Amino acid sequence: MIKDLFFTLASFVLVFCGLLYWNHFWREYLTAKVHYKTGNVVLAIEHYSKALSESSRGIIKEAEQSLRQEILAMTGEFDWKNSNAFLKALAIMTKDKSSDHSQTISEANQLLYDLIIEYSINKDGVGLELLSKVLFQANPNLSLAFLAQGEGDLLRGNLSQAVKAYESCLEREPFFERGVINLVEIYHKDEQYRDIIRVAEPNILKVKPSFKFLSALGKAYFFDKQLSKAVTPLEDSLAIKPKNFPNLVLLGRIGLALDEPKLVDNLEIAWSHDKTRLDELEKWLKFQLEIENFQRVIDRKSNV
Repeated sequence: MIKDLFFTLASFVLVFCGLLYWNHFWREYLTAKVHYKTGNVVLAIEHYSKALSESSRGIIKEAEQSLRQEILAMTGEFDWKNSNAFLKALAIMTKDKSSDHSQTISEANQLLYDLIIEYSINKDGVGLELLSKVLFQANPNLSLAFLAQGEGDLLRGNLSQAVKAYESCLEREPFFERGVINLVEIYHKDEQYRDIIRVAEPNILKVKPSFKFLSALGKAYFFDKQLSKAVTPLEDSLAIKPKNFPNLVLLGRIGLALDEPKLVDNLEIAWSHDKTRLDELEKWLKFQLEIENFQRVIDRKSNV
């Protein structure tokens, strides 16, 4: 009796384990566990990645969360930056927008973003190209995949393709400020002022504006004849570089156009910082402003 009961239980356990193993997720997950326990981290991550690909098929939430945490914990155990399987796993993690996985999604995004920045700083175009391919294969709508592609195109000088990639990055979540900043700089070089405003204006509070970013936005507003809007970014740019001659002059020109004496004073400040460019300042005013306003500045100069 006891013997029969034992065999019955044993058979049940074997059948249950067989069913688990037959399920794609559990098969890959358990195989990964075996490789990890035996010290083969590379093979483990390959099977972890495959298991994660199957995780949308109704598995237990706790099992998937455990899988995600185990993958992230492996970053300190091997050269994950050169592991396509690991990078693919990170990209797959970002597909699921469930609040249950918000922490691991955030960590995966940060690891990928930091790697893109590292490649960009080191001007590693090959690394960016390979990374973008892996990310696109894992998640074709991943904003970071488009960001990596844009960074690679920018390094190669392919600005038109970089613009397309950055624009695609901004159309997706999560938001990454580097896409905005680089787009603004590209549009600034091409004097595409309305595109600068279109990209920068809705994202101004999401980025940490640099001098270049603020100058480009201020200049864009100026040449788009939105003079009042140009004041704030130009003033903010001068808080970073107080002696910048072109931005001081732009503010002065806005002051003359809007009849704002405090802004006009920036013309005198520009001259005081760089007297060697006085002729340039006078030419700007003489040919682009009213004669009476030009005379006001010249009178100030003669009284100094």
